Order: sequence, then C-alpha cells, then structure tokens
Amino acid sequence: MLMRLMVAGFAFFLLADNSFGQNAQPANANNQNTANAQYVRGRVVRVDPAKNVVIVRSGEGDQAREQEYTVGDTTQYWGTDRQQINDGLRYKGFRENADVWYRVGTGNNARSISEMRFYDPAAPVRNK
Repeated sequence: MLMRLMVAGFAFFLLADNSFGQNAQPANANNQNTANAQYVRGRVVRVDPAKNVVIVRSGEGDQAREQEYTVGDTTQYWGTDRQQINDGLRYKGFRENADVWYRVGTGNNARSISEMRFYDPAAPVRNK
C-alpha cells in the first residue's frame, strides 16, 4: 500500500511539473524586444509594390546573395528616424542600395518579411 501511494505521488509530481512548464513563457515573450531579435542586414535591390515583393541582397563578396521576399498586411516597417512607416513598399526610402535590417517569417512564411527597418536595431539610440 505504501508503495502504491509513493508511486501515485511521484506520478502526480511529474504530471503537475510538466503541465506548469508548458505554460511558462520567457519574461519578454509578448514584448518585441529588438535587442534579442535576429535581424538580417541587407541592401535593397528592387521593389515591386504591385506584387508586394522586395528583392534584398545580403552577405558580402562571394557570399552575397539576392533573395526575393513577399510582404503582407502584417509586415511592419520602420524608417531611419525609428518611427513606424505606414506607406509600406511605397515609402521613399525604398531605393536601390538602401541599407535595411529585416526579419523573415518561419515555416511556410520563410520567404516573407515580417519586419523591415531602415536603421540598425542593435545601434544605440542617439539623443537629439
């Protein structure tokens, strides 16, 4: 009887611990913290607002590659002034060789951009 009670207690402990761990999230899970986000640095090659497509060159020298990405209604854009852009691909900053930092989607959205910035998000903010 004592053995059954010990086994039941141990099983309860394992199940309880597992179920609580599934709901645990990092402190910044809902916070879009740019310091921890993985951005890719690139340069704009070409933009086609009619098709919602942007071509970006990333890498240097022999490692440079041009990639075509799609953008959507949920893609977020940030200008050089660190303010959000509402013009999307029609933003005047989308010109050839403009430096950009971007994040791509995951899974089926790996060929789409979820966020694009015209400044280095890792750089410190300069006070005016």
